[in-house]
Amino acid sequence: PERRLTSDHRPIRGLAWTPDNRNLIVASYRQRGGCGLWRISLDGREPHRLSPPGTQASSNPSLAASFS
Repeated sequence: PERRLTSDHRPIRGLAWTPDNRNLIVASYRQRGGCGLWRISLDGREPHRLSPPGTQASSNPSLAASFS
């Protein structure tokens, strides 16, 4: 079923699931300074910025799975 993960109505330009399927990594204009990468957890916590402020993130984030 669909579920809203954010409530601030900021546009999302691209997304990728983390390998454990517990978080989404999104490219979004959530703050001033350009498009940044953000981690949005599925447990309802606030989005966490991953890229430094002022950097321009790719609109198509991708993640590599780690192997042990």
